[in-house]
Amino acid sequence: MLLAVVLAGGRPLWAQGIVTACIGALWVFWPPSKAPNRAVLGVLGLLAVVPLTVYLPATWTAPLAWREALANTTVMTLSPFVTPQPWLTLHNWLLWLTGVSLAGWCSAQAWDHYNRDTLARLITGGIVLIAAFAIYATSTGNNPDLWQSTNGFGPFANRNQWGSLLGLGAVMCVALIHQTLRRKRKRALVFWSASLAMLTWAIIQNGSRGGFVVLATGGFAYWTFFGLANKNYRYAAIALSFLLISFATISVSGGPMVERFIGLRETLTENADTDFRTQFYRMTLNLSADARLTGFGLGNFPYVFPFYLDFEPMMDRRPIHPESSWLWLLAEGGWLSVLTVFGAVSLLIYLAYTARKSRAATMRSAAMAVAVVMVVNAFFEVSGHRIGTLFPGIALAALALPPATAVIHPDVLRHILRLPGILLAVIGLIWTGTAAGWLMVPAIQGTYVIQEKAGSAHEKGDPGAAADFLAQAEKLEPLNWDFRWARATYLIEAGNPSAAWDEFRTAQAILPYMVWVLEREGYVWAPFNPSRAAYAWNQALRRAPPSRRAGMYASYLNAAKGNPLLKVALLNLYPDDPEIEFARLRAQQTGDPLPRLPRLLAITENLNLAPDHLIEPALRFLLNYSQVGLLDSLTESNPRLKRLGWRVLADRAANAERLDEALDLQFEYGPRPVLPAPISRSDLRTIERAAALAPLDIATAIAYYQALESARRKDDAFWQLRRIMESPEAPAYIWYLAAKAAHSRGDYPEAWQFLKTYEEKSKK
Repeated sequence: MLLAVVLAGGRPLWAQGIVTACIGALWVFWPPSKAPNRAVLGVLGLLAVVPLTVYLPATWTAPLAWREALANTTVMTLSPFVTPQPWLTLHNWLLWLTGVSLAGWCSAQAWDHYNRDTLARLITGGIVLIAAFAIYATSTGNNPDLWQSTNGFGPFANRNQWGSLLGLGAVMCVALIHQTLRRKRKRALVFWSASLAMLTWAIIQNGSRGGFVVLATGGFAYWTFFGLANKNYRYAAIALSFLLISFATISVSGGPMVERFIGLRETLTENADTDFRTQFYRMTLNLSADARLTGFGLGNFPYVFPFYLDFEPMMDRRPIHPESSWLWLLAEGGWLSVLTVFGAVSLLIYLAYTARKSRAATMRSAAMAVAVVMVVNAFFEVSGHRIGTLFPGIALAALALPPATAVIHPDVLRHILRLPGILLAVIGLIWTGTAAGWLMVPAIQGTYVIQEKAGSAHEKGDPGAAADFLAQAEKLEPLNWDFRWARATYLIEAGNPSAAWDEFRTAQAILPYMVWVLEREGYVWAPFNPSRAAYAWNQALRRAPPSRRAGMYASYLNAAKGNPLLKVALLNLYPDDPEIEFARLRAQQTGDPLPRLPRLLAITENLNLAPDHLIEPALRFLLNYSQVGLLDSLTESNPRLKRLGWRVLADRAANAERLDEALDLQFEYGPRPVLPAPISRSDLRTIERAAALAPLDIATAIAYYQALESARRKDDAFWQLRRIMESPEAPAYIWYLAAKAAHSRGDYPEAWQFLKTYEEKSKK
């Protein structure tokens, strides 16, 4: 279990292979001699079988628009099953089966209280050692190469999984501290207390909200379960106290963790409609509604989810999970899998509670707490889909089960129970060998090796062979956009543009909402077939949100500089779109760009119909090209253009040395800073004395200026502003006030300089 943590959180294929082979070895060399009760066996059987319901015929479900769109492509072979990628589902089901086998092996053990305590200490101590090494490695810069963490701390790629594991270890430390207190073991008490402190510090430094939630709710659950097990309800007060202490600790610690919780509150109260996480929840529920019972197959979420996107959440990549293990399971396994897993956790807690009078009450309570926090954490994190957190969690939660008592016949034990272990060991070796470059069974995650062979063939100058390799990979993962894209580029290089066109159209159908799919296609086609490049970019503009279209179009025109045919095709797109026409106007690199200007003015009726955000750039363009007469005639009697283009008009007036006009525009239309509330005139003498006693206090100096202004002592107030400007702590709005004061005195050059200084300081 801990090996899954050390090996990069169990994320790489070779790490999954090693962990699977090790779990298989448990069944081969240490097969259980007892069997759990029938309820446990039944739930384990359901867990193993239910995900296979996605191999039901696809015709049994309602027709889906995206499957029909894929069927219309010429190179896509649709799966006859509910799962669109049967081989990928098989691989992920085997990994799922590995977890079920671990749970089955643990449930079939006849552990007494001594065994449970020992295992709890071993697993928790292992987590503590891994955390200690991670702290050392991060502080000294000696992180292992296989630990590719986004924040450079810990073995997991994502800090949330690492935080969740640290939280589980901290919950177990709480239980072990409680146990050593009752048994009066001072050395153990010191060790586990120090371990809890270190894990808590690591959670805070890691910055994962999920890790803190696991610690806080897990500790609360432990004291609650222990109190119920012993019918001692004073532990309810301890549980609440632990919860309060946890929140107090995180509040006092401050730092990124507190900021992330504050950001979460703002997201839930103000930005829920635009937050990616909440939008992913919504779209995942839409996805699961099309396969409520079975889901779309384990491992298929990142391939099916793009069909349910209704906005592009990020550039150049697609979402790989829905930010929730429960929603992830719902999308891939349907309600049958969700209810089965929930039933398994409920059965575990029920069996543990019925055995509460045993001597292992402490470890059982801790194990139940682990099971509960894993369920809670799975609502807003995906730790349940990472074996580096799931497998240690399964082992710890299994400590809550009562000992297995049913005797297994020796012959059955010798011949049958080793078979699952042999199967897992073989699967683990296949995965490890596949990751090492040996294509042992292509249908089981061998697509990575096929992809590497295609890359090698391409490097050797044989794009045709590279395309043939990727054709094999496409049969195993037909919805893998990367394979389609790479094969299309290889086909173009091999002189087969017709087949490449079909692959690109399939890639477009696979990611129907992603703009960058078509953008990249256009760049690939540009040197070979300008008309197809123009088609791809035109489709990209159609998909793109309006706010991005002009910028995208400008980049396409820039890429078409040396391609006359492509440039002509692009110039004919969207002839009546003001933003596109303005992009064409600005993109003219040679000759006089102004011949296109009458066209822009015509379609916008002298900029009256232009969108608001286009006004200032268009007026700036006229100013830069010395079209000041046209600029003045357009804005002279047009309040809207003045309001939206005041910066340009102010610069125009300043260039003509009409600073009074420039300042009037700035003060009328420009942004105004938030100013402190005025102070009563009656406070002038008191504040004057305070300013004399504390000349370096910026707040007192500003209050003195306000009092002078309120007393209509304009000259004194202006010179007070000058004194405040000398302070490095002076706020930016002081220069705005000075600009207004200088403007009222008729000192326009100085007022203009103050305004420029205010703008610079406001940007910092």
